[in-house]
Amino acid sequence: MYHLFTVAVYAENGKPKESTDYLRKFSEELNHILNAKVNIDDTCFTIKVKYFSCDCPARSFVKNVIGHGGFHACERCRVVGKKVDGVTVFLQTDAEKRTDKSFATFADPQCHTGVSPLSTVTPALNMVSQFILDPMHLVYLGCTKRLLEYLLLPSTRAAKLSATFKSELVRRTKPIYNDIPAEFCIKMRSIDHFSKYKAVEFKFFLLYAAPVLFIELLSDDLYGHFMLLTVACRFLCDIFENIQISEARRYLTDFVDLTSTRYGETFVSLNVHNLIHLCDDIENTKGSMNEISAFSFESYLGIIRSVLRSPVNLVSQYYHRMSEKHTFSKKETITQCEVEIIMKKRTVLSNYDINIIFYLQNIPITLSYYKIEALHAFVTLALSKTITMLQFKNTERKIQYLTNRVILVL
Repeated sequence: MYHLFTVAVYAENGKPKESTDYLRKFSEELNHILNAKVNIDDTCFTIKVKYFSCDCPARSFVKNVIGHGGFHACERCRVVGKKVDGVTVFLQTDAEKRTDKSFATFADPQCHTGVSPLSTVTPALNMVSQFILDPMHLVYLGCTKRLLEYLLLPSTRAAKLSATFKSELVRRTKPIYNDIPAEFCIKMRSIDHFSKYKAVEFKFFLLYAAPVLFIELLSDDLYGHFMLLTVACRFLCDIFENIQISEARRYLTDFVDLTSTRYGETFVSLNVHNLIHLCDDIENTKGSMNEISAFSFESYLGIIRSVLRSPVNLVSQYYHRMSEKHTFSKKETITQCEVEIIMKKRTVLSNYDINIIFYLQNIPITLSYYKIEALHAFVTLALSKTITMLQFKNTERKIQYLTNRVILVL
């Protein structure tokens, strides 16, 4: 869905202390491109901001609002938190909603720590609805990990699993690793390593593994409560046109309402409370949880880290590596490619010509000439991805690339 590219790079010995200087140049440039069309190759583009994807501390930093430990920390409603055993919890699920207008007018001054530099951007940004609650940090690294901590770590909580059930859960998860299809980029490890899970492992656990693994290990109340979260997230991961938003919102609200009675009030941190607002972002962005999560951005950060070889001159290092990548990506790559020609019926093609055509600056070039006399024929060529057609008896046929093989069906 996205093609990610770098707009600006910040390099310092630590995190910036305040957002005004950090975002000043970004705000100025954003002001410019939002009010003027961008011309690329004689084509004018209008730039619009769809949303900002940040985790909770980053949203607090750029919006200049209270952090997740404050009593007025919820960015979507005016719920007031309280301290329970040293944890700030948010138990109310029907508090008055915050709006973009109420944020701009400082209707709740206890929520703000200052004026956000992004508030100077025109046209005005929607400082509530355009700052989404990222599902990767909220659901997977936040709520799913918290559930496993309450169930598996040693404590005096009534909801924790017994040693016997924990051993059984570990036994059930170990064989899963070898059975996970290749479509999942990272396979889930055994549950005894959950504290080191990556976000994709928590996602696999919540959406696919847990409904099976927890059968007869959790009580009926805990299992039904857990399935409220799993089913709601499965709904929200579907393509937007098929998402049952009203059902998902009801399940998530019920999950948060029932959490304090299942796991205790200390469980209902800001992450858990924010589940009731997740469906608002799905509606506003018209995208599924998979489309608005930060997985692709986090992967891109890995690319940035991989090109840095020294802690000195970080910005210049990154600039040169990206310039090299941009330069070499323009060059056409020629690779050895096997062409498999498949005929739908047995026909002798000894008198037929097969010419391989590609286009260079709109000029057709014939690469090679072959005669085929078998049902299947293989020829090895040096092809590039610019070749999109094979010409057979003056009829062009589209070709299909499979790694280093091209298939032509006649």
